[in-house]
Amino acid sequence: MLSPSFSVSLLPLSFRSVSVPAAPTARQLTILVLGAALSLAAALPATAQDKRVGDTYYVRMGTGITDYAGDSDGAPGGDRVTGIRDFLFDGQKFTAADIFPAGFSAEVGYRVSSLVDLGVSYHIGQYAFVDGPSSVSTPGAASSAPDYGTRRHTVQLLSRYTFYGDAWTLAPYVDGGLSATFGGNTAGIGPAFGLGVDVLLGSRTSLFVEARSSIIANDDAAIDGLDTGTPVDVLSQAPAFGLRYTVRPGRFRRP
Repeated sequence: MLSPSFSVSLLPLSFRSVSVPAAPTARQLTILVLGAALSLAAALPATAQDKRVGDTYYVRMGTGITDYAGDSDGAPGGDRVTGIRDFLFDGQKFTAADIFPAGFSAEVGYRVSSLVDLGVSYHIGQYAFVDGPSSVSTPGAASSAPDYGTRRHTVQLLSRYTFYGDAWTLAPYVDGGLSATFGGNTAGIGPAFGLGVDVLLGSRTSLFVEARSSIIANDDAAIDGLDTGTPVDVLSQAPAFGLRYTVRPGRFRRP
């Protein structure tokens, strides 16, 4: 009688080249951060959802992805203008630049009411392709053009309005004001604007997610050293996120 037999065949292993997934775009990062904020707000217990109060001081600190839109698009061969499609979501800044486009911001201010803030913010960031004429010179060719670097400093005077800030745990806001940017050929002056959402984490702490831009109105080679007839340059931070801490009301009041 034949005994049963078992055979095992081993297939040869083959190795394939694995492509590394591309870094997430700024749009994808925005969706992820907003989704996390919404999930966090939904998970908060009702006792932690204390609404915002006015007549108090606050501090905000955050970080985010930076973007430059202006007279240079980072391509060699001349002064070419960044297209509108590159505004805020220019993917080349992650691959064609020697720096990572990120920044840090801090703001102090006074909350007039649960809806209105007045603040002063400072932002320092690295911006791809903002370093001037040398960034668009022909590769391998010597350039006598000045290099202004990629770091810029921006100060903003802001007024912010939070919709339903006295009632909603997750409240959208808009703000606007005046900005001054330093570190380029000359100082850049112009309006500033932003929008975002504020998510209450407690009676004095909240998480914010936002997009913010400073428009350089006096664009005569101001921050990038290039003057090609483009009327403005724009420095942005999007997506950006951070924390806000509100000082207890009455702490700085005299008894």
